[in-house]
Amino acid sequence: MSNAAKSISSYSVHPGVAMVQKWMKELPEKTGRSLEEWLALTQRFGPPTEKERREWLKKEHKLGTNSAVWIAERLEGKGTEEDSPEVYLKTAAEWVEAQYAGARAGLRPLYEQLLKLAWGWPRMSKRVRSRPWCRSTAITYSRTSSRRRTRALISDSHSET
Repeated sequence: MSNAAKSISSYSVHPGVAMVQKWMKELPEKTGRSLEEWLALTQRFGPPTEKERREWLKKEHKLGTNSAVWIAERLEGKGTEEDSPEVYLKTAAEWVEAQYAGARAGLRPLYEQLLKLAWGWPRMSKRVRSRPWCRSTAITYSRTSSRRRTRALISDSHSET
């Protein structure tokens, strides 16, 4: 079994997944077109590049930035990891594997130990969550019950070059 498969249960679903699911559900009400219809329209009449498609969707169809980005990304085969909790959890494990591959492989035991420590604190274990978000960031945070503040414990936003 790969490390990615073993790690899936270590992660919680990022709130961004629910946001994307809500967007997909509400898109027809707000725009008159489903996601599939937007994809077909953009593929047929839109510009050739992702960047140009984003701007075209915003300018010509008055879509917001998030909607334009999500539609343009999907035509490039990207962005689908946010479609469902199951797909997100699988992808999250893959992101962490990629983050700690190659030159950063030696940091993986440190990351795993920090997770164990955070989850091992009796007062913290039920509040600590690890929600990877993209290939270069693994966020572990706790939410305090009294103030509802979120604290990042681990965040690595540097991408490998």
